[in-house]
Amino acid sequence: MQISDRSARTLSMPRSRSPSAAIGSAEIYDPATKSWSVTGRLNNGRDDHQAVSLADGTVLMLGGFKDAFLDSVELYDPATGSFTQRAPLLEPRSDHRAVLLDDGRVLVAGGQKGASGYYYPLTSTELYQPSPCIPTTCMAEGRTCGTISDRCGGTVSCGTCAGGTSCGAQNVCVAESNATYDSTRHAPVCADWAQFCDSGGLLMGRSTLGPELDVPNTIDGCRDGASGKFHSDESLDRIRISRIFPGVNLEDAAEVRVDADVWASSQYAHDVLDLYVAPNASSPIWGWVATAPAAQAGAQTLSATFKLPLGGPFQSVRGVFRRDGTADPCSQGSYDDHDDLVFRVTPIDTTPPTVYLYSPSSRWVCGSAVQLWAYASDDIGVTHLDFFVGSRFVRSLTQPPWTFTWDSTDPLINGPRTLLAVAYDASGNQGYASRLNSIPATWSWTRP
Repeated sequence: MQISDRSARTLSMPRSRSPSAAIGSAEIYDPATKSWSVTGRLNNGRDDHQAVSLADGTVLMLGGFKDAFLDSVELYDPATGSFTQRAPLLEPRSDHRAVLLDDGRVLVAGGQKGASGYYYPLTSTELYQPSPCIPTTCMAEGRTCGTISDRCGGTVSCGTCAGGTSCGAQNVCVAESNATYDSTRHAPVCADWAQFCDSGGLLMGRSTLGPELDVPNTIDGCRDGASGKFHSDESLDRIRISRIFPGVNLEDAAEVRVDADVWASSQYAHDVLDLYVAPNASSPIWGWVATAPAAQAGAQTLSATFKLPLGGPFQSVRGVFRRDGTADPCSQGSYDDHDDLVFRVTPIDTTPPTVYLYSPSSRWVCGSAVQLWAYASDDIGVTHLDFFVGSRFVRSLTQPPWTFTWDSTDPLINGPRTLLAVAYDASGNQGYASRLNSIPATWSWTRP
């Protein structure tokens, strides 16, 4: 039914409206899985409104009805799944139309408006000008590889990963790992003897911030601070421990190097990495071994060298990346990240290498080309082998075959000489083999 008021406007009796018809929930449909999922809620529930997809992928919600006609405008960001308030319409309206123009503006036209139980059609139009979109950056999003949305309808490349790493599902470079999570020790563990132990991407993030699995990844339950944002504030992302001398397994009393990948905040001058070692990972007593300050904001690797204690068969290294405060293996700062890496060690080595001389024979002559050839083995590994003639050093070899031709043109004092081969292992143990030439002492050494 329609009636006319004194201004000759046409008024219409409102349709039946119920507050329950206006809801604030939102869902997203995935055509690939043919399923719906719940996302963020509107700040104002509504019905008979309009939704317009903008060029940057966000969605504008305009007007509608909830107990009264609404001028409310909200913007949905699919990256965060949330709605934020925007500048309201010039006048409340529902049942209107909205369309995205080529220049990025939104045209709103028609609809209904009213009060006191009556409503009338609108002939007015409005133009909405979205704010200029500022593209995001890889650093702002905490991404280090791959391609991500710039949140303005385009994409931005975050680069590629270095060797030994790959781009993970979170667009973050993840290191290759020989550690796996141990549900008994509650931390990444290298169960086999090896030259190094690497957490890879198992420690990436802090508390519930970032992709870190099995938090807190500490063998004694020490928890991380939960404040801040992933790869905006402090994060300890990876720990790698390795023998300084390559080719030899981790063992008691060995010199080692620890490399820790961290993410420092913009206030990086306050960020510090502390390193601790527990000789027995099954009953940890932490001993401080090193402290390294952050050198810049963002991603970086902090390193330290030290000597492992006597212990085992499993030891553990702990990294604490903290903001201010003092060194403590379980600091309580709200931005502090604590992570452990458990590794297997071999007992201290007291067995010397075995050495045997194949060549030269017992009648070798100095001043000629002499082939020096030795055999060397060790229960852990031979690091290098040195040759001597008497006390004179000849040459050092660092890998088999332990052989070379020595051009012995320098004259030596008359008389017999002893050829000596000395093999070394990483623990400093030495094995010897010698051979005395049988040339009479009256012979002279001459150049050929």
